[in-house]
Amino acid sequence: MTKRACVEVAHDAIIPNDFGGLTLMLKSGKFSDLTVDLGSESIRAHRVLLASASDVLRAQLDGTFADKKDSWRPDGGSAGAWRWIISWIYGNVEPLPWELLVEILVVADRFGIQALVKAIMDLDVSGKAEEILEQFLDAFALPDVVTKLAMKCLPQVILSNSLWKRVAAAEFTNVALVVKHLRLTPLDEVLDPQLAEECRLKLLGESFKEKEGDLPDCFIDAIRWDVFPSAILKVAFFGDLGYFEKLLGRPWRPRSERMHQALVNALTTRCENLETRLDVPRDAPRPGLFAKFLEKGITVRISLSTQLSCMASAPLHVLLQQNKKVYGTRCQSEENLPWIEICSPDVLVDVHAIGLQHGWPDNGHRCRSFVVEARRSSGVNEEEIQWTRLLKMDDRRLLDEGEVIQIPKGSSDQREAFNCVRIRMTGPTTSYTWHLMVSWFEVFGKVKTYSGMNDGIHLRDCPHRSRSLSDFLRLGSFRAS
Repeated sequence: MTKRACVEVAHDAIIPNDFGGLTLMLKSGKFSDLTVDLGSESIRAHRVLLASASDVLRAQLDGTFADKKDSWRPDGGSAGAWRWIISWIYGNVEPLPWELLVEILVVADRFGIQALVKAIMDLDVSGKAEEILEQFLDAFALPDVVTKLAMKCLPQVILSNSLWKRVAAAEFTNVALVVKHLRLTPLDEVLDPQLAEECRLKLLGESFKEKEGDLPDCFIDAIRWDVFPSAILKVAFFGDLGYFEKLLGRPWRPRSERMHQALVNALTTRCENLETRLDVPRDAPRPGLFAKFLEKGITVRISLSTQLSCMASAPLHVLLQQNKKVYGTRCQSEENLPWIEICSPDVLVDVHAIGLQHGWPDNGHRCRSFVVEARRSSGVNEEEIQWTRLLKMDDRRLLDEGEVIQIPKGSSDQREAFNCVRIRMTGPTTSYTWHLMVSWFEVFGKVKTYSGMNDGIHLRDCPHRSRSLSDFLRLGSFRAS
């Protein structure tokens, strides 16, 4: 038998130690050489086992550094937290007490017990988010690992009246941590970020209502200042904080250097992101028919069932340009499905394909279930006009780079032409919301003119450019290309 085979047999034959003996030693106190002083109680333990858990504990329990050779008192953490941590070091597999999760995490991080930190961070906390929120408000320290846990679980909590009062009564630094990551509105926060930050400012002001002194700088870090319009930020930068003070319900004085820097950074960020928002792009790659109509002066109308507030000052026609941007509807519902429609009253189109692109900066709120419908609008009795379904997708996620989806041939057997096309959601997004986020929506196909169906359009230069398509047809200035 080779040496390799011997090793494999030996490995398979050895049963790992289950640490049951160590747990019994902890409970009995036999052979212990250290008393862990927890204030209200003490635990007899074994120095070498505690020291094996981390370099920090090893240094503190070394005889050279310890206050007393046979006694040690940790500087932080309750008796309950340390009792469980020590039991865990000895191999005990009792369930983690959820009511002590944040405190145990803080202690484990403070004393360098990284294996325990990782185990806690890997836990599924989705069902305990609101319970853990209470612990964030009472935490005696807020290291980076607590911030990471807050980012993981707090967005799952929706602020209620009772929570509002509870948050407002906590310490400033704890309030700032919770407010920064808490989800303040049921669904619109991600898609209406200014509203969310206004709500954060109100909650911060509420927590300071009964307290004296200046607002702490940690409050500044809890707000995403760059979501506010540039005009508001500029006024604040030059000294007028009235807009923010009204939300806080108290003066923000004096304005600190940290606040000044936050405003500078916010204005810089808005300038850097200007072209990635809702502005008309410099380049218009791969224009579809409606983009061509618009370019040639033919009327194109774009409608949304509802519209994001951050789009109020943006031209809706950027929907026809294939570039990534924030564009879409507010949150609606299964009873009130969101939709986006493009229409050109003077042109009829035989639709061959649809161009679509996801309309949010990251993977969230991605539309995956939708129909594309069309109709021939006459401008009279619009509610009586029936929509014709061209395309139905039950699990087809919109892509960041955009794509052109072919309309099944069977959908246009009668060569029917339309002048209005819309996309309508039929199921929730990947984030289980009812926001229809589409940054590019276009139509590819043939245009129907007085001479029949033709590919594309071309308008000759003439002094009647501002007239409607019907005027062009009468003047003979329209031809198919």
